[in-house]
Amino acid sequence: MNRTSTNKVGLPPIVARGIDNKDAVSTSSRIARLVAKVLIKFGLLKTDVDYHVNRASMVIIYRSEDALKYWLTVILRLVS
Repeated sequence: MNRTSTNKVGLPPIVARGIDNKDAVSTSSRIARLVAKVLIKFGLLKTDVDYHVNRASMVIIYRSEDALKYWLTVILRLVS
């Protein structure tokens, strides 16, 4: 039986261009752990995690829509 390492979902690791992608996975997990530690120190992950995640996603969506409207207005003013 051939044993290969699997991730948490049970799928084999991603192989891109014949190179095992363990460095990218470990780097992203280190970054995620660092962000989680910072958020815990600020007290954001102690209570109401779903509220903070929902609020942050709403802010990101609002900012992106606002930026799109702003640049559309700038382009229309430059054209006319």
